[in-house]
Amino acid sequence: MFFYEVILIVLKVFLAKETGTQKVLAIKALKKTFVLNHNVVTETFVEKRILSLGSSFPYLPTLHSTFASPVSFLFVVNACTILFNCYECL
Repeated sequence: MFFYEVILIVLKVFLAKETGTQKVLAIKALKKTFVLNHNVVTETFVEKRILSLGSSFPYLPTLHSTFASPVSFLFVVNACTILFNCYECL
């Protein structure tokens, strides 16, 4: 089981550290009400599928894991350079 400590929030993407390894990851949150109201269910599943291919392509972040809370979907991916630069500015 993984636990994350949120260290930075950029829009709906959270920069977090994995507690065991201190690995920095990005967590993207999508509200379930938004997904249903804007009829983007298919796009959400396509995004998950594309992110799961990230290890095969160097320009895509690699999907680490996914979660579903009662109000949102969460995609945990390797953090990108932009988020690292935001974090270093703190």
